[in-house]
Amino acid sequence: MSETERETTEFDQLPKAARRVARLLVDRGYPWPVRLLPDSARSAAEAAAALGCAVDEIAKSIVFAGVDADGNDTAVVVVVSGATRVNEAQVAEIVGPLRRADADFVKSTTGYSIGGVSPFRLPSTARLLVDRSLNGLAQCFCAAGHPHAVVQTTFDLLLAESADPPVEVT
Repeated sequence: MSETERETTEFDQLPKAARRVARLLVDRGYPWPVRLLPDSARSAAEAAAALGCAVDEIAKSIVFAGVDADGNDTAVVVVVSGATRVNEAQVAEIVGPLRRADADFVKSTTGYSIGGVSPFRLPSTARLLVDRSLNGLAQCFCAAGHPHAVVQTTFDLLLAESADPPVEVT
């Protein structure tokens, strides 16, 4: 089986949203594949247990509803270490007024379901903030488009997805 055939077969086994993330990462020459976990990784603790890593090595995505410069609702995706809690007031100082995002808002503004929000392949209207709590970790894992899909990454690779500098919101 050729590398292209093997890659296609592996992609076909992924849920649709995870497949989109995997293809993007392969196209970019990303060094780690998207992995499908046997159980849900909807929480940092679940993901860490499934991966056999520490909870702080999970890069969890927290989605808030914000407002863009034109007054339109937009997703604000904050990526932090799984061992920390996001300080909503600190996020609001950076991006302006926020409110909690419900499942419908998350899906419609990020393209992902709660538990599977990936920092990769977000719509251009979403704002991505990467917290410094992930800096210094040799590795971390983030959602890859589906609650069962994860991908290994690094602080620097996450930061490359953001138009903002690293933030401190924990």
